[in-house]
Parts: sequence; C-alpha cells; structure tokens
Amino acid sequence: MKFRKFLLIFQASVCLFLTACTSVKPGSVKGGSNLYETFYQGGSTMYFVKPLKFPTVLKNGSLEMDFTFRSSGKESDTAVMRFSILGNDVLKSLDSFTIQNGLTQVKFTVVEHMFSESKGNQYLNRFSATTNVSQVKSLFEQAEWVITIYNKEKKVTFKSNHKTDKNIIRIQKKVMAVL
Repeated sequence: MKFRKFLLIFQASVCLFLTACTSVKPGSVKGGSNLYETFYQGGSTMYFVKPLKFPTVLKNGSLEMDFTFRSSGKESDTAVMRFSILGNDVLKSLDSFTIQNGLTQVKFTVVEHMFSESKGNQYLNRFSATTNVSQVKSLFEQAEWVITIYNKEKKVTFKSNHKTDKNIIRIQKKVMAVL
C-alpha cells in the first residue's frame, strides 16, 4: 500500500515537472505564426517582429533584421532594430545605413556594434539602432526594401527577395495596420 502511494506521488510529480517545463513563454504572448509576437506589458503592447532576411546584391552574404517596439500611442514611442550581417569581413562599426522602399527612406547614423563572431568561413556582425515607431510603420507600408550599409569607403546593398516581400506585406496587415 505504501509503495503504491509512493508510486502515485512519484508519477504525479514527474507529470507536473514535465508539463511545467514545456513552455517558457508567458501567458500574455500571442504569436503571429513565425513572423511576430506580441506581449502585453505595463499598460501597452510590445511587439517583436522576427528576423527578415535580405540577401546581398553582389557577394556571398546576407542581412537579417528584427524589430522590437512598444505601442502606447505616443509620438515618442521608439523602436529598436537589431540586424546581423553575414559576410567575408569583420565589421566593428558602420558609418551609416539606409532602408528604402520606394515610398520612404530612413537613414541611421547612430549604429551600435553588439558583437562579431566567426561563422564557418564568414563573419557574423550584430548591430543595433533606434528610431521612432512611426518610421518603422512607414517602412512596412511597401515591400521591396533596399538596405544599404556604408562603412568607410565601402557600400554594400541588400535587397528583399520574394519571400521577404510577402512577409513584409503580412506584417503590415497583421501588426502595423492596428497601430
């Protein structure tokens, strides 16, 4: 009888442990499939747009960019954009970069280097920049983004492909349209 009681308590503990460890997302997280997540935090909604991929125009490499921003309806709402450049060079700093979509061009002159690391025979360089939410919203109004990175005398251009363009349009309809 004692063994049976012990076995029952042990099984219940194992089940409780396994179900508690299966999800690490808070209950307030809502997903947008694989494109974005929303969090309700402190009286406003926080959005995380998952990385969008942009291949380079000329060389072997790519750029992936994600956005995190809070929407409280204030003009001062800011967005943090983080991006990774995979290429043949280690980049410790950038002079500037621009994102344009045919309707809007946003130029960033303050770009923070986060880290660089070796990735096979290439280098992954991670950066961060800040802008306001209204500029991010205007970027998502049209697909076909062109991102240009300026570093010393070098200029590298990345363009959205068909899949990225479709994702930009989906994010516009699901996230930006409700801001």
